Amino acid sequence: MPVLIRESGIDDKVAEFWRIWMNALRGMNEKLLAYLSYMVERLLFMKPILKPAGSIYLHCDPTASHCIKVMMDAIFGHESFRNEIVWSYRRWPSKSRNFQTMHDTILFYAKGKKNTFNVDYEPASESYLKLQGTNPDSRFRDKDQETGS
Repeated sequence: MPVLIRESGIDDKVAEFWRIWMNALRGMNEKLLAYLSYMVERLLFMKPILKPAGSIYLHCDPTASHCIKVMMDAIFGHESFRNEIVWSYRRWPSKSRNFQTMHDTILFYAKGKKNTFNVDYEPASESYLKLQGTNPDSRFRDKDQETGS
């Protein structure tokens, strides 16, 4: 894997870090190691074909998101990181000795400083309109596209 990383133009120090990290995982979590190796190959392939204004969103669960973030920082550069989106969902309550896993993570990286970002809004629900008494056509009209304020 470090050879593939070096061939992709990633710094030798990062490649060495990856070698050490992968060797540590080898004895601890073979499935995670296999998954990360699989993802590194694909992300290294995607990086050069991503347009300068392009972005990439990677959906993962909490068991690997911390590893994948380090991996994507190495491949795309920490400065390309834009956001960590938490996708929360509900489950029915059950007896457990731990907190329930009720979210996934979406990592958002952009190739360039001026990436394209289109904001999509869904129509306001009836309950929202009752509560807020807001005209749904005007609720985002005066807001700044980047900050939402």
